[in-house]
Amino acid sequence: MTKASEAELTVWQRSFAAGTSSGLSAILCNPLEVVKTRMQTDLAHSGKSTGVRHLHRPAISGSTFGTLGKIARAEGVYALWRGTEASLLITVPLIALYLPLYDNLLQSLQGAGAGVYSPLLAGSGARAFACMVVAPLELLKTRLQGRPQDPKGRGKSAETSTKAYKRHVAGTIGDIRGDMQGGPFSALRSLWRGVGATLAKDVPFAALFWMLLEPMRHVLEPDGYLPLNRLWSPTAQHGTGRLSSLETATVNAVAGSVAGGLAAGITTPFDVIKTHLQTTKNLGRSHTMLTSASRIVQRRGLSGLFLGVKPRAMRVALSYSILMSSYEVFKSAYARQENVPTEFVSAPTPAPQDSAPAGPPTAQDELGG
Repeated sequence: MTKASEAELTVWQRSFAAGTSSGLSAILCNPLEVVKTRMQTDLAHSGKSTGVRHLHRPAISGSTFGTLGKIARAEGVYALWRGTEASLLITVPLIALYLPLYDNLLQSLQGAGAGVYSPLLAGSGARAFACMVVAPLELLKTRLQGRPQDPKGRGKSAETSTKAYKRHVAGTIGDIRGDMQGGPFSALRSLWRGVGATLAKDVPFAALFWMLLEPMRHVLEPDGYLPLNRLWSPTAQHGTGRLSSLETATVNAVAGSVAGGLAAGITTPFDVIKTHLQTTKNLGRSHTMLTSASRIVQRRGLSGLFLGVKPRAMRVALSYSILMSSYEVFKSAYARQENVPTEFVSAPTPAPQDSAPAGPPTAQDELGG
């Protein structure tokens, strides 16, 4: 088998392509993230719940677009992009870290004979590590999006709006600092509040996403586009893998959207619990994921665990459609610039018809969620 690593794009090129793609999707999809977070924090701070200062608000509309309109009217359109800076701070380094680690794990697992479970295991492990690293930024983003902005800055000059947003950020940071009580360890530990729920949400999401994505991409482009095709069809003969930019974008946009939306919907209960843990004040050390889930079910029933499922599924579907398609197009552009044959970027060298079965191929097209 040809040594594909000699023709691989560099880690920096792959990470830059992934970071750029994830930044684009974060900006475009942020309004749906804000809506989802508001629906979930409205649950966390309703009734007798003691919540983060200033988070209580009138009941949120039950529909995605109704909530979207209510936030825009009450706080201004800019509020729909609240937390974008934090989202970018999370997304770009997370994906830049996630991809090289995923690729390395995937290659190792394939070599160890993990077969069709390689994407599941590699995606889960890489996602878990990346989530631990960016957990404090995830906490900041959730608080920024869940905390209503001072309406005094709405509809005013750019300078006034900027000052209002600075006050909003300062107030959010103040809330987080207020939670950092006790000794150094306890204070530091508070920055990772909800990380267990984040892992419980993101790790299954990554596992589901990759196990759904790879077969779908195989179906959409069975002629050897994917380096993992042999895992699902060992006798398949790989084609050249030479897709146009439009074909590359289309295959990955469709597969990424469907896989992302389904995985997001299934893992919504963990997202609801994570938001509840991160936006509720004075929970105490004894408050766990199970106690949060119990409180939510007592107040809203089992349906409470799926609050925000529509905007979450819509956001993730749109996000991963943009993410996967733009990432693959960026990679193809890099390959052309470096004169790397496209088949080395998107598929392994085909094995001769009369040769022995080739070893596990090297994956180079995966992007984590």
